[in-house]
Amino acid sequence: MLYVRRPLWIKPGKLDCFHKGLVIPQDIASAYVVEVFNKLEGDGVYLDTCSAPGVKLGLLFMLDNSIYMVVAVDKSWKRLNSLKKLARLQNIPGYKLSIIHGDSASLAYPRIFTKALVDAPCSGSGSIPSDPGVKIALARKNKLYYYTELQKKILANTLRYAKRVVYAVCSIHPAEGEEVIEYFVNKGVAEPVEVDIKLPKAYHGYRVSDKTYRTYPHRNRSQGFYIAVLERKRAL
Repeated sequence: MLYVRRPLWIKPGKLDCFHKGLVIPQDIASAYVVEVFNKLEGDGVYLDTCSAPGVKLGLLFMLDNSIYMVVAVDKSWKRLNSLKKLARLQNIPGYKLSIIHGDSASLAYPRIFTKALVDAPCSGSGSIPSDPGVKIALARKNKLYYYTELQKKILANTLRYAKRVVYAVCSIHPAEGEEVIEYFVNKGVAEPVEVDIKLPKAYHGYRVSDKTYRTYPHRNRSQGFYIAVLERKRAL
């Protein structure tokens, strides 16, 4: 990855190098999510529950040559079309990608995956340092509650079909991070798993604080992400 010290404020989609697939704009916090995912053992067939627009998916294929198939799911047709375009730019083999238009909060799968990625829909509050306009969207009182409930539904359903799940959100709110994971831990559904990665620990004061991670904009020069690995114990 390249760090642009003094970026020009131009949309990446307008750059020729982007259209040619030579560069993919991505925050380093997003790349850490993929790094955590790659540290987990698997059988080559993985689930990506909120896959579009496919930036993390592309990096996953770049870093892991042993992938046999990724089942990429998203609820939005528009975002899935962006995923298809990005997959072509990054030369992801079509036979290694199964794209599904569906709701990851309720979708059933015919198999159990060794590992899955839940890059959950969220408030996006972790991007405030680079996009202060996010604060406007968060002004609605029920916005955070909506995302928290949605994250729980997606994660609960994914844990039915995956032995280990990497959960990530671009959020600085513990309601979307530590509190979501602690909800499942308290119910005995799953347990957090530490991985060998040099990332700061999550906010203090939670049962899962020492086994889950955060990126902090002022420390990591990145967006604010929460990242956790869950190992399934039983279905909710």
